[in-house]
Amino acid sequence: STPYFKDDTVTHFACGAFAGFVATVVCSPVDVVKTKIYFAKDKTQYKGMTDCFIQTFKQEGMPGFFKGFT
Repeated sequence: STPYFKDDTVTHFACGAFAGFVATVVCSPVDVVKTKIYFAKDKTQYKGMTDCFIQTFKQEGMPGFFKGFT
């Protein structure tokens, strides 16, 4: 009941695509950290997820959390 959107296939597709994009943006940093910990050559490189987050941010900045995003 809004003048901006109609309840049709295009609206549902757009909302689904936007929800997927937001979910990817939110989950990507956690997934990158998990992958870095899993594939670390030296298993003592990171003390845990928080340490990996901090080291990644210090070394690569925010773009480091979105590797492979595209």
